[in-house]
Amino acid sequence: MAPKSIKLLQPTLYTYIATRDDFEHYANELFDFILKEKANVRIHEVYALRDAATAQDVSILLILV
Repeated sequence: MAPKSIKLLQPTLYTYIATRDDFEHYANELFDFILKEKANVRIHEVYALRDAATAQDVSILLILV
């Protein structure tokens, strides 16, 4: 890379969570963190699965199934 250039990467989940046990551990840790209000989680809008096409431009998307 040339001097002063920037390289941005998006990490993959598999780098951090290799097994099902790892996934369950970190998922539980995350939800405990949220439930104890140590993280500020804002839900802008909730979409039903049938409306997923309308919500496709949202950067982080959770869909109710």
